[in-house]
Amino acid sequence: MLSWITGATALGGLPYSVDASQPPHWSPPPAGFFVPRDGSPTSAAGANPSQPPQPVTIWTLDKASTDPGLLPPLRNHFSYALKLRHPGVLQVFEAKDTVPDSDRKGELIIVTQRCVPLPAYLSAVSPPSPALASFGLHSLLSALAFLHDSANLSHNNLHPGSVFVAGGEFKLSCFQLASPLPPSGTFRSYEASVAAAAGAAKYRSPERQRADLDAVAKAPVHCQDA
Repeated sequence: MLSWITGATALGGLPYSVDASQPPHWSPPPAGFFVPRDGSPTSAAGANPSQPPQPVTIWTLDKASTDPGLLPPLRNHFSYALKLRHPGVLQVFEAKDTVPDSDRKGELIIVTQRCVPLPAYLSAVSPPSPALASFGLHSLLSALAFLHDSANLSHNNLHPGSVFVAGGEFKLSCFQLASPLPPSGTFRSYEASVAAAAGAAKYRSPERQRADLDAVAKAPVHCQDA
């Protein structure tokens, strides 16, 4: 789908290139989300010349082919993924909206540390060892504690597809429904559509499955992302 993206010009001027020999990490990619491909920085990326270039994953979203109703939560993810910094959150190096004043032209592009989706990773190491599962859960809980206690945010979109593995460590991403506490705004407006697009409804709490978002908002902070 993205084999034509090969250089900085095609990536909106960002100094990275996609490895066109590698397929997207998801096949087919999930509806209404970014498509991740392996890539690497070019010489213009400002890398330390004494160290080899670090491999990256390049996420692209063609706005013209995306359901307009899903663009607001995708922009929400775009915004939070860029500014959140924590060892348990997928690290972002660059992000760009190639045509920021349009919802139907251009692309949203995010460049992160090299990663693979958790479901794909687990399929290769199944069943995971108790040590791997424990370490991964600890990393995710640390990320959620950071969101709740330091950033005053709830993630609101936890499911296997929102977790990625980078360097053997579990990383949280997919911030389409992230919201200041108590959950409001994007979360209330797009909860159902995002869950349906990601196939994540079965991972929602009973209150969210019956669309009782007032009950969710009144719950203690540690319950927001249960």
